[in-house]
Amino acid sequence: MKLLSYKYNDIEQVGVISSDENYVYPIKSLGYDFNSMQELIDNISHNDLMKMTNQVKRGINKALPFDKIEILSPLPIARDIICIGFNFENHAEAVTRLRGEEISKESSPN
Repeated sequence: MKLLSYKYNDIEQVGVISSDENYVYPIKSLGYDFNSMQELIDNISHNDLMKMTNQVKRGINKALPFDKIEILSPLPIARDIICIGFNFENHAEAVTRLRGEEISKESSPN
């Protein structure tokens, strides 16, 4: 299942692309009241995703022709991404050993 953010009739929405990729099923037509992709990501359950997939496969809801929508960025307001390298020092030591080099405490960040 492919999800997307799009604009239709000047309204930003979230939808599911049909398997033939010719149509978009608005999330709200599938019974879910998500106004943005971020809201969907934060709140949807695995069970809801499975139900949504089945609804789209059966084609039981109104779909919009793909050529009638404007595709938008999936997450127009990105959250901060925080990366923490807990095992970086161990990784650096392993790579150094594989290269046949000696580990220097001078180059160690600690």
